[in-house]
Amino acid sequence: MTQIYQVAMPFTILFESAKPVLEINGDVSQMLFGESFEIKEQDGPFVRGVSKEDKAEGWMHSDALTDQSWLPTHFVSALWAPVFPHAGHKNWAMLNFPFLSRIEVDAEKEKGDYAFIPVLRGYIHKNHIEPLAALKGNKKLVADTAQRFIEAPYQLGGRTIAGIDGTGLIQMATTRAGYECPRSTTEQQMKLGTKIEFSDVETGDLFYTKDHAGIMLDKDSAIWANPNTMSVEIASITDIAGDPALAIFKSLEK
Repeated sequence: MTQIYQVAMPFTILFESAKPVLEINGDVSQMLFGESFEIKEQDGPFVRGVSKEDKAEGWMHSDALTDQSWLPTHFVSALWAPVFPHAGHKNWAMLNFPFLSRIEVDAEKEKGDYAFIPVLRGYIHKNHIEPLAALKGNKKLVADTAQRFIEAPYQLGGRTIAGIDGTGLIQMATTRAGYECPRSTTEQQMKLGTKIEFSDVETGDLFYTKDHAGIMLDKDSAIWANPNTMSVEIASITDIAGDPALAIFKSLEK
């Protein structure tokens, strides 16, 4: 019998097995605070399951999860948002949430510019969050969101400003723009958008090569997470793909 839990840490790793090692040999990912995880199997302190948000599968430590469920009302719109024990900036943060974490706020207990998070009994600045309803289809936000991650370090499997990979960058940007986005390269190519010719590329379209993925900023340049420089950066699509004709381009609108 499966059980649904929620991530109770700012973010946590989805490992390949119940005996995690630092070397990555397969598909890995991360899950963010407030995302739901369906447990299918347990092996000691580790549980195997699937993310209800993006269907990524893997193993995580059970300490990262809670059965104390809450109904998210908002998402974190800042790349890194501090949560304080009291309303006001003159406090040390209890913890920090990455972009797109899901939280519930109690409007009746807000104090000035700070929203109250009941499950943590903490406060987050209203400028760092937005209602979940703001996650709606807006292709312009894809490129804009991706560029906020410029100079973030590359991390295979990463989904946060602390470290992110190519498909993670696409997922964060498209999710913010209101599109449902799978985690893996294969699933993204199959389910996200419509294939287009290079000559039809516009800002916010996606590209995939044999080894890389990213978001087009115009017909010549793209933003991507570069494993060679270990950084999110802007580069010529020719420099990334070699021959653009060998890349797959996807439009979210067509």
